Amino acid sequence: MAGERGWIPMTNLMAHHVRTLWERVEEGAASTGREADRHQLRIGREVYVGETPESARKEARIVLGRPFDEHQYVNRKAQGTLRYVKLDPAMPDEAVDVDYMMEHVWIVGDPQECADKIRQLHDEIGGFGHLLAITQDPDDHALMQRSLRLLMEEVAPRVQDLA
Repeated sequence: MAGERGWIPMTNLMAHHVRTLWERVEEGAASTGREADRHQLRIGREVYVGETPESARKEARIVLGRPFDEHQYVNRKAQGTLRYVKLDPAMPDEAVDVDYMMEHVWIVGDPQECADKIRQLHDEIGGFGHLLAITQDPDDHALMQRSLRLLMEEVAPRVQDLA
């Protein structure tokens, strides 16, 4: 429907799901004589940038991990949507924990590691126009503020050629 109506597609699905989604957007667009523009595709990801890989993971456990454990995991399991973050559909739900999310879904690391993960995601999907950084509201706001500053000042310049 997004392709048919010229809507801007936005998703936080894993790369292999996004490829299928994009094919549907292109098919929908073609069915009405439109051409889908991949630069309009928005990809949402939880992002946490730290000073070092170690500090990023330690801080992401607080900033991203706590909301995941307390709310997101429970809700996704109840809704039956954990499958959308699994690399292997046969994975048990219990394997989708904070460590798994940091390694395979979220963009967590120091500036270079985050830039590399964004570039890898871009390549796996086949390109996208915008990365929407999903943030959380931790008790210590300075953590998220520093992460976003690093994202703007250190990560963005390293991936600006993807635009």
